[in-house]
Amino acid sequence: MTSPHDPHDDPRAAAGGGEPSGLDGLFAAPVTPLPPPAGTFAAVRRRAAARRRRRVVAAGAATAVCVAGATAVVALTRPGDPPPVSAPPVSRSSAPVDEDASERGSPSRAEAPSGTGEPSVEASGTGGPASSDPAPEPSGGGGQETGTAPGASGVCGSDQLDLSIAATEGAAGSVYLTLRFTNTGDAACTMTGFPGVSLVAGDGGEQIGAPAERAETDGAPVPVALAPDGSAVTDLRVTQAANHPAEDCDPTPARGLRVYPPDERAALYLPDDALTGCADEDVSLLSVAPVRAEGGA
Repeated sequence: MTSPHDPHDDPRAAAGGGEPSGLDGLFAAPVTPLPPPAGTFAAVRRRAAARRRRRVVAAGAATAVCVAGATAVVALTRPGDPPPVSAPPVSRSSAPVDEDASERGSPSRAEAPSGTGEPSVEASGTGGPASSDPAPEPSGGGGQETGTAPGASGVCGSDQLDLSIAATEGAAGSVYLTLRFTNTGDAACTMTGFPGVSLVAGDGGEQIGAPAERAETDGAPVPVALAPDGSAVTDLRVTQAANHPAEDCDPTPARGLRVYPPDERAALYLPDDALTGCADEDVSLLSVAPVRAEGGA
């Protein structure tokens, strides 16, 4: 049996007696690799970076398309949602315009006669050139009417009312005035809610400080029916300006009171030079209660 390593079976031994051939030397020579051309690796890196950017951009675009599609699907699957409702346009004037104001005329009490030195206050429109009083809001309550004036259905207009002081009472740091509204017209009328009150100064009736705040009440204001020559009253609290530091109050002598009857845009004027107001509108001195039948609680 021949050994797997028998030298007689080696073709090289048979051919050359064991000596290496020239081909063996040629293939056994060391191989020296040639260096790559300059810039090859930089170009490869640039191409790889460009491929990565294209993949990132493609992935972002696919994500955006998916999100947009999902949003559209959600919107289409909610057909029962009501369409948006636009708010109606808001009127700049919430109070009705009294077309008969010019026919009624102006009450003589609201405009001081020329030459008397009293402030001139218009009795139509919004109550005077320098007034910042808001027009009194309709403040009707759900209570029962008081007074005895059958057929009193219309609002008592400024031109049919006389304004006077029914009573004055002093208290610690305040003065309480009871203002009386008397129906001087030939027809019955109704008053409901709070009058608007402010202190005024100067011949032009310039408002002093803030208007009267509405006093807290136990319930809603009730209508007060006034027969001809009938009257209703309201309680006005006037805090003394001396209760506040002069630098905060800016005390200003008043010439009187400007009063808007409830639901009216024409003012009445009540002279009273014993009052002092605060010109600073952040200091509130006046507080007014709703009208009530005279003699009622």
